Parts: sequence; structure tokens; C-alpha cells
Amino acid sequence: MEIGCGTGSTLKSLRDQGLYDWVCGVELDPETATIARKRLDAVYQGNIESLDLNIAPSSIDLILCLDVLEHIQDPWLVLKGLRQFLTPGKTLIAIVPNVRFFKVSFPLFFLNGWRYGSEGVLDRTHLRFFVSETAIELLNRLAIELTT
Repeated sequence: MEIGCGTGSTLKSLRDQGLYDWVCGVELDPETATIARKRLDAVYQGNIESLDLNIAPSSIDLILCLDVLEHIQDPWLVLKGLRQFLTPGKTLIAIVPNVRFFKVSFPLFFLNGWRYGSEGVLDRTHLRFFVSETAIELLNRLAIELTT
């Protein structure tokens, strides 16, 4: 499962390599979700924060959250909701941009600010900013909840 699957290229590649028999994605954009439906076994279109996913508990071996958690109002709650689908002992991979990246931190500290753009670490659609420590803390909190 990939949250923010786009056109489904990543999951299609994993299935084509024989790593997974069944792949599904969640995509916010309706037009992009339409393309993904041609490549994936299932696509849920809408905001992951309010979607009701019709997926059996403990049935997903891999959940990908690649450059998506920073766009979510409450990534902690979303991850907590996703954990029910993850097969025990399997994997969740998350990638978030690091706001400590020198091209971001240098202008902030030495030029008194930064400029938002249409992509990258300072994408104007980002609702959250993470550094290594806070990203690890986010995922460790999920791991603690998985074991309790």
C-alpha cells in the first residue's frame, strides 16, 4: 500500500518485479487516481485523513508514505490508523523532507527567512516540518503503539 501513490508507478514496479502479488494505493487527486487504477489492483481516492479503507486488518506487508506525511494535518493519527492494516513484523517506510537541509537552514539563519516554492523542502503545501529527530520520533511512537 502506498499513501499518495500518484500514478501508481512505484507499486506497479514492485509488483512487476514479483515482490508483491497485490498492490493498492491512496491518492488525493482524482485525475491521478484514475491513471493509478490502470496500474494497481485497488485505488482509494480521497484524503487519507477521512477515508474509510475497505482493507482487512493485518493484511498489508508494506506501507509506503513517501513525501506525504508533511502534507497531512495529523500524521500521528494517520499512522495510528494505518497500523491496523500492517501485518505484524512487516514494514512501514516513510520519507519526509529534512528542514535542516543546508539550502533551507542557511537562508533562515543568515538571510532572515526562506521562500516557499512549488516543490522541494519548502513546498507551499507542506503543513509540517521535520528534522531527523522528529521524523524518527514520529515513527518510534508508531512502533511503541504497535507493541502495546
